[in-house]
Amino acid sequence: MKSALLRGTTSDLFPQAALCALRVVRKVPELTDHFTAKAKNLLADRNHGVLLSSITLMIEMCQADENVLNEFRNVRYPRPGK
Repeated sequence: MKSALLRGTTSDLFPQAALCALRVVRKVPELTDHFTAKAKNLLADRNHGVLLSSITLMIEMCQADENVLNEFRNVRYPRPGK
């Protein structure tokens, strides 16, 4: 699943890959830096499942590491429909 998250093949796999990354982050919080860049990119997707799973992943990463929280604060996310 991590390879699907990093490659970006189809939006059907994105929610499952993000939830898989969520499980990894919960078990090994030191790996949050592996998923921060892709979690930012997932927010540009218009699929509700992708958005929900990526926001859940981001919340968990922010709780695990305060540096990730600071990194997400500086990002400008595209608004839907723009």
